[in-house]
Amino acid sequence: MSRVVRRPVPLFMDVDGSLLAYTADTGEADPRLRTGRLDLDFPDDLSYPTRIWFDPEVVAGLNKLVNEGLVQLIWASTWDHAANRLLVPAVGLLEAPYDVAEIGTRCGDQMVAGIWVKALAVGRWLRENGLQNAPIVMVDDLLTSHASGFMSPQRRSIEVVGGDQNLFIATQSEQGLHVSQVAEIRSFTERIAQGTFS
Repeated sequence: MSRVVRRPVPLFMDVDGSLLAYTADTGEADPRLRTGRLDLDFPDDLSYPTRIWFDPEVVAGLNKLVNEGLVQLIWASTWDHAANRLLVPAVGLLEAPYDVAEIGTRCGDQMVAGIWVKALAVGRWLRENGLQNAPIVMVDDLLTSHASGFMSPQRRSIEVVGGDQNLFIATQSEQGLHVSQVAEIRSFTERIAQGTFS
């Protein structure tokens, strides 16, 4: 009898406003966040901040998800490969480098022919890896869905990517990803791993 081996669920992670939080208009950061500094060594690095805010408990939760084989972390950020080089050591992510769904622009909210550049990048990564119908998790502050039923153009365009079992986590840019949202990712990916998703 052959055993079914399940692969980790692709977790497409945004950086700005998701893994990293922005400061509030007052210049103050959420008190649960830790401040870090990036070592910017190359001229191209000047487009990235030198000071960052992140939640170490979120990072620990993501490390556990990756370590347990529940997710495969993939950068879906305008940071592209710089996320591995600059962020991973600064925030303490383990088991890097991670794959990158290359965006190719620092304008992450950009739409091309009505489709979000990140949706195009995620779709391309899924096709290149033979996972067009795989369930995915995506974390981004542009995945907003308002109580009135209005969805951002980015949220609408990502619907066409991945399989029919997807989890989209919309973060608040001044807070970034929360531990409760990491728990939601864990619950979703455990159900996928156990074959009990409904």
